[in-house]
Amino acid sequence: MEVIKNSDNVHNDKTFHLNGEWRNDFVKADYVAIHGDSGAAVTMPGYWGASTFHTKVIGLQSTSWLTADGNWVPGSSFVTFGKTGNLFDELDLSGY
Repeated sequence: MEVIKNSDNVHNDKTFHLNGEWRNDFVKADYVAIHGDSGAAVTMPGYWGASTFHTKVIGLQSTSWLTADGNWVPGSSFVTFGKTGNLFDELDLSGY
């Protein structure tokens, strides 16, 4: 995963233009997501600051860059997601 960079639609390191809107501070990844997956939790398993292994929600699925007919193409297609921390900040929320 990486912060979005090096795309024709990129304004700066963390912003891209999609469907007439600027999107800020998203992450680009290569897991497979298709139409209808938007809004799903993006999770990552691991050791998160403790010795206990668990899965953490790290973001919410936003966009999938697919072919015109909605197909995923390995090596070409990618997804973007909004980071959970940013969502919490924008909505003035905190974890439990």
